[in-house]
Amino acid sequence: MKGMIGLLAGGLFLTASSIDAEAARVRFWGGVIITNTGPGCTNGSETNTKFGVRFKPSGVGDGANATMSLFRMDSAINLEVPGAFNSTFKTAKTTEIFDYASEPIPQFKIKFTAQSPATITATTPSVTATGQILGWDGQANCVLTFRMAVTKRIEN
Repeated sequence: MKGMIGLLAGGLFLTASSIDAEAARVRFWGGVIITNTGPGCTNGSETNTKFGVRFKPSGVGDGANATMSLFRMDSAINLEVPGAFNSTFKTAKTTEIFDYASEPIPQFKIKFTAQSPATITATTPSVTATGQILGWDGQANCVLTFRMAVTKRIEN
C-alpha cells in the first residue's frame, strides 16, 4: 500500500512538473517588417526588409527579461532587455550570427511604441507591436522603425 501511494504521489508530481514546465514556456512566433529607415542610416535602406521573429515577453512564464530574435536566411540577431519592452529605449544585450565575415556586435537599443494587447498573459493568443531599434548596422544614430505580428507557439 505504501508503495502504491508513493507511486501515485510520484506520478502526480511528474504530471504537475510537466504542466509547470509547459506553462513556463511562453513564446510567440511570426514576422517583423522594417517600415522606415531613419536619416541616421547611411549603409543603405532597410525599409521593407522582412524577418522571421521569435518573441518572449517578460514576466510571463520563464524569466524576467524580454527577447526579440530576428531571423533572415543569412543571419540571426537576438535582442534581450531587462524587464519588458516599453516606450523608452533600453540597451539590449545583443547576439548576432552571420554566414559571412564576422563583424563587431553593435550596441542596439530598442523600444516598443505600441503593443496590443497592452498586457500579455500565458493565454494571450497573439501580439502586435510597433517599435524602433537604435544603432542598426553599427551606426549609432541609425533608427529603424518596425512592425511585429506574432502568434503564441504551441509547445508539445
